[in-house]
Amino acid sequence: MDNHDVSRFLYGMNPTVVDDIRRGDGRDCSSGLVNGNNPADVERFRPRMLAALTYLLTEDGIPCLYYGTEQDFRGGNDPSNRERLWDTGFPTNETRRDGSISTFGWTRRLINARRTYPALRRGNFSVRWTTEHTGAEQDAGMLAFERVDRMEFALVVIHAKDGTAETATTRTGGSAMTVSQPEGTELVNILGTEPRTATVGNGGQVTVSLGPWQSAVFVPRSQVR
Repeated sequence: MDNHDVSRFLYGMNPTVVDDIRRGDGRDCSSGLVNGNNPADVERFRPRMLAALTYLLTEDGIPCLYYGTEQDFRGGNDPSNRERLWDTGFPTNETRRDGSISTFGWTRRLINARRTYPALRRGNFSVRWTTEHTGAEQDAGMLAFERVDRMEFALVVIHAKDGTAETATTRTGGSAMTVSQPEGTELVNILGTEPRTATVGNGGQVTVSLGPWQSAVFVPRSQVR
C-alpha cells in the first residue's frame, strides 16, 4: 500500500496531487497533502484505504504494513512520509467520535481475524468472483476469493467502488458466485459489519451485497471462534 520510498496511501489518492507528481513541476509534495489536509477530503478517501487493508491482510502471502497507516498518516514523498508516530498520541480507539470504525480499529480486527483463522494465513487462494465492470452493472467493482486450509474455510468479499454491488449477474441472465461449501451452510462475517451473514444456496451459490468500498470476511458458523 505504502512504504518509506513512496507517498502514503491517503496522500496519493488525491487526484490533484497525482497530477502534480506526474508533471514534475518541482513543488514540494508535502505541501499538497490530500487537498490541503482538508478533513472532508481525507474522509472521502479513507473507505478506500479500509478496503485496501482488507485485501492486504487476507490475500495470499505475508502482509507488509507501513507504520502509521493505521493512524491515517498522509505524508507525501520522502521525507514527508516518515512522520513521528509519538507526536500523534497514537490513539487506539475502536471507533471514532461519529461512531464509525477507526482505521486503527479496522486494522486490529483484520489482524485478529488473521491470527484466529488459519485459512487467512496459510490457506490455498482461489478467486471466486471478479469482474471487468466499472459502471452501474450489478457486480461492478466486486472481488471475492476463498482461503482454504484443510477443513478451515474463509471467504473474502471486497467492493472497490462507489455505490452498491453484489457477487452476481442475475439481472442480465448470468449467475451468482459459487463457493466450495455445501448448500445450507451459514456464513458469518467475522468483521462484525454488514452483511452479518450469508447462506450458501443450491449448487454452492451465494450472493453477497456490499455498499461503497465495503468488505467482509466470512467463515462457516461452525468455525466461528
